[in-house]
Amino acid sequence: MKGNRDLHNALKVEVVDSAFGGINASLLKLQWGKDDVGFSVHVSPSSYTLSGLQLTDVLGFVGLARTSCPYFHGSGYCGWVKEGFDVKAFANAVASAHDALLKAERHFQACGMKLPQPEGWSHFSGRESRSYQSSRDSVFGDAHTSPKHSHLKESEDENFYFSFSWIEGGRDKGWVTHIREKHAPLSSDIRAAFHLLDLHSFEQCPEFHFERCYWRFYPSASRDILRANSVHAVFDALVNNFSLGLAFLLKAQALMVAFGFSILPITQLEIEKNIELDISTKVEVQERNASSRMPTRFDVAISFAGVNREQAQYLATEVKKAGFVVFYDHFYPEELWGKDLVVFFDEIYRKRSRYCAVFVSRDYVDKEWTNLERKSAQARALAEKGADYILPIKMDDTELPGMPPTVAYVDYRSLGIEEISRLLIRKLEGA
Repeated sequence: MKGNRDLHNALKVEVVDSAFGGINASLLKLQWGKDDVGFSVHVSPSSYTLSGLQLTDVLGFVGLARTSCPYFHGSGYCGWVKEGFDVKAFANAVASAHDALLKAERHFQACGMKLPQPEGWSHFSGRESRSYQSSRDSVFGDAHTSPKHSHLKESEDENFYFSFSWIEGGRDKGWVTHIREKHAPLSSDIRAAFHLLDLHSFEQCPEFHFERCYWRFYPSASRDILRANSVHAVFDALVNNFSLGLAFLLKAQALMVAFGFSILPITQLEIEKNIELDISTKVEVQERNASSRMPTRFDVAISFAGVNREQAQYLATEVKKAGFVVFYDHFYPEELWGKDLVVFFDEIYRKRSRYCAVFVSRDYVDKEWTNLERKSAQARALAEKGADYILPIKMDDTELPGMPPTVAYVDYRSLGIEEISRLLIRKLEGA
């Protein structure tokens, strides 16, 4: 914006506004002449965590440069902005983007992927910013062309097809995860997200009938059982984690695009002109349309009697807003229309959910339909051999048939549905 001019010094410098908290930020107005004016933002995080992406990483992603900053008596992250920049809203948005990236990071780590950390603790330790190193450097070939290519397995979610293969005999030996979109073409922000995740494209992938895929290679010096189990586990995690990770990453991107910055490696022209589709709009569209496609897997299924629909709907809505995939009947009216619900609900409550939250009440126990859901959930709990699959929410003093009295529950009467929603979100985040 102002070329190589100093972000801090001018003939006249005015602090227009400031924000203080977990992120300290100031907006400066710099003036070199009557009509020669510029604005710069200066940010200094005042806290850090012991692990994971840091607030400093958000600032590094969006391109704010770490430099000596007199406004924070040390180093700060600084950059040019436009007139009217809302520094207080920006500070809040950075904190929200950091929270979204932490959730994205958790889901991507389950898939054997990681987001780079351009800054980490460097701001606090005085070390230089980190350079991004692609894992592509560890692959000699293209992870497809090989004397031996074995298809191992496949899966899919509502957005992507996943395939898993083994190659050996050439310069590379190991496992390859292949990903192909269901809704082509990929938008520029999704392609940029894949680049950030170190996923590389291959135009003639035999796993997808010689269509393009995005791949990641896991090398193996020897095909030992421990390494094989680990790599298989990260592939199996894709179906429940990959799309969720992307959703949180896009949420963080949308927060920063609103201020003219980008977490993803896309051009400033794409940010300013929104060439394909404004990202904040696209995230809203994805969330709004989420009910129009039935996922193959759910983070939690909600089981309740009609008298508790208001509480069930609140719980389902809050958990969905937090980025998790929820089965709640009113989210999928067109998918349920015409189905054999006895068979379909057994599939949902017994096979396709990580957890089942049950609103336990006298009405729940007395109704024939809810008893069918309960029996399916308990069959899954029995198969899980003690794992905490059923999450009981007590609405009154009714005992749930077949539920051991030692199973912990939460009580709606003492906690209320807002606190129960927060507890369920925290449980899903830690799962």
